[in-house]
Amino acid sequence: MPWTDGPLPTRWLGQPLWHLDTVDSTNQWLRTAMGSGRAGHGAVVVADRQTAGRGRRGRVWESPPAGNIYTSVLLCPPPERLSGLLSLLAGVAVVQAVRDVTQLDAQLKWPNDAVLHGRKFAGVLVEAGVSPAPWAIVGMGINVNGAPSAHYPQATSLAHEWEGGMVDAKTLFHALLVALEATYEEWLREGDSLVVERWSRMNVTVGHVVEVHQPGQLPWVGRALRLDADGSLWVARDNQPVKIVAGDVSVRLPGGGYASGNCW
Repeated sequence: MPWTDGPLPTRWLGQPLWHLDTVDSTNQWLRTAMGSGRAGHGAVVVADRQTAGRGRRGRVWESPPAGNIYTSVLLCPPPERLSGLLSLLAGVAVVQAVRDVTQLDAQLKWPNDAVLHGRKFAGVLVEAGVSPAPWAIVGMGINVNGAPSAHYPQATSLAHEWEGGMVDAKTLFHALLVALEATYEEWLREGDSLVVERWSRMNVTVGHVVEVHQPGQLPWVGRALRLDADGSLWVARDNQPVKIVAGDVSVRLPGGGYASGNCW
C-alpha cells in the first residue's frame, strides 16, 4: 500500500510521515523516534502490519497484513491542554473519516472503541507524558478490509459492513488525517466542550444499560448517564451516579456484547 505517494491533504499533520512494512507497535516506534529527536509535533507513522499491537490495559490488537490501517500520531499540545480527552478526540476523527468515505453509520463506544452494528472495527490507544515537554502519541487501529476473526465474534471490518465491498484504505487514511488535524485545531481554539459535544452525538454508550468491570471488583450493571467534562463516564448504580475513569474499566452490555445503535 503506497501510503506516502503524492502530497498529503493536510497542512502539518503527517510532516513527516513514515511508512513501514512491518513494525512491532506503531506507538512504540514513534516513541523511539521522538526520543531520538527524529519525530516532533505532527509526525505520523503507518504500517502494513504490526507484530505486537496493543490496546487498552495491555490487550493484544490483532494486526494482520490485510489492507487495514495501523497508525500513530505525535501531538505536542500546550502544557495546559494535555488532556485525557485526546482519546475521545481521536475517536471522533476516526468516525468522521469513516462516515465521510463510506457513509456507514459508525459510532463510538466509551472510552476508545468505534463500532458498526454493535461490533468493534477500530480502537484508539493514547500514551502521554510531560518530559521534556508535553507529548501524546495517539495510536489508531482500523479494521478496513480484513475478514472478521472467528476468535473475536464482537469484531468486524468496514468491508464486511459496507455494501460497496473493499474500502480504499489510502483514501480512508488521508480522510482520517484531515479529520484529526481539523478536530485537534478546533479543540485548541474552542476547548474541551467541543470534544464532549461531538463525542456525545456519535456515541452508543450514554443512555444504555452497561456492565462495568473495575479491577478488584465484581462486575456491576447500571445505566450510562453522560460524559463528564474530563472524558469520564457517569453511570447510575442503584440510582446513585458513579464516575468511571477511562483506563480503569471496560464497559459492555450485560453478557459482554457491544452496544447496538438502539437504546433501551
